Amino acid sequence: MGGEIANQQDRKTSGAHVFRKSVVENSRQDRGGEARRGAGGVARRNLGRRRPPPAAHLRADSGNTQMGERRGIDRILDRAVERLRGKFPDKSRSWVRRVLLRLDGVKELGLDHYAVEGRPELGDRYSMYYVWLEGRRWRCTCQTTAWGWSRDVCSHIGAVMLYREYRRALERLETRRVYVAEAEVECPGSITADGEVYIKPAAGGRGLERYAAPRYKVFVISRRRDIKIMCSGHVVYETEGEEMPYATARMAAQQI
Repeated sequence: MGGEIANQQDRKTSGAHVFRKSVVENSRQDRGGEARRGAGGVARRNLGRRRPPPAAHLRADSGNTQMGERRGIDRILDRAVERLRGKFPDKSRSWVRRVLLRLDGVKELGLDHYAVEGRPELGDRYSMYYVWLEGRRWRCTCQTTAWGWSRDVCSHIGAVMLYREYRRALERLETRRVYVAEAEVECPGSITADGEVYIKPAAGGRGLERYAAPRYKVFVISRRRDIKIMCSGHVVYETEGEEMPYATARMAAQQI
């Protein structure tokens, strides 16, 4: 049955896809096989075991209210990859990289049943591979092809396992209790806080005033009740945050 499924090259499936745009964009940038950015960049950070700084940092002149969320999600992906590596310590760095490149092609079809898009640049012959849980062991249709019996945990299976781990982590994050604070501050340098920081230039000011004394609306999501907003290392605002679920806090951050 697995062989028949694998030969359905033109079959396209749809399903729930919980991964964020940042992961999709990062992975797709490396589809040419020779690019060194995108998901390859994520892989390099994970494989090198470099950790993001504890404080989410945004340049005040970026005006990018999405960066705090993306950094938080990247940290979740880092931890999910580390847990996967812990399950398979003998797997090579190349295997982990292939798993990451396949991540945005995972689609959930049903209970313990997934589809993984084929990628010719990774040696795939078919447009779609299917992964399912058989007893307590994961199976893939690539194992039904020639020499497939010699594959233990292929990168298709690895991508599904990472997908599941990452999705569970995101679900836990959505319900986690956090503290939020919003303020308007004047800062000619860089704005930082202990948590996710969302920044938007504040309205007002004329001519050179906007450059000499720039003001920004700042929204912080933190695990700590006491929230401090700093400009180039100096505290410019301090308050007790309001407690709420992370999912609600993230929605509020998009409104600044």
